[in-house]
Amino acid sequence: SLQVEAASGYWVVCRYNASSLIIAWRGTDTQCLEDVATDLDFVPAREGFLSAGRVHPGFLDRARTLDTSWLQERVMTAGMEHVILTGHSLGGAAAVLSSALVCKTLQRCKPPLHAAALQRLRAVTFGAPQVADEEGAACIEALLSLPPHSLPPSPPSLPSPPPRLLHLIHEGDIIPSPP
Repeated sequence: SLQVEAASGYWVVCRYNASSLIIAWRGTDTQCLEDVATDLDFVPAREGFLSAGRVHPGFLDRARTLDTSWLQERVMTAGMEHVILTGHSLGGAAAVLSSALVCKTLQRCKPPLHAAALQRLRAVTFGAPQVADEEGAACIEALLSLPPHSLPPSPPSLPSPPPRLLHLIHEGDIIPSPP
């Protein structure tokens, strides 16, 4: 059974069992002006946590609402096997970027600890929009031990991720829906 461990207006942390955490980010609420403003803050910007490329600043600001030091502690906890960050749309973008932020802080750990922690952390998104340009996406994938998995939105009538706008691209593999 899921037990809520922490929550904010943007995300909820659930403990699945003693060794698994799920952090679920909510998607855009079109009735919430803050969400709409976050989505519209899309002019790519350089960010210090990436060695190259540019990211969507609105999505990055949302990802930073989750304390990365708190999340890093959870990933490093002995006995923790899985820390999964997930979300739809805006929430998917925040899940990918918060995963990348944690991975960047984990780089300061000794290599064996860093490698073990990276194996526990996963980002799984649903209909996530583009978060970075090509160079930024390459940096994000280099930070993560595995690229994020993105499932297209379902049902098909929902809008798909936006086209290449301002050279932002979706990073990660798109896993096709079952027939």
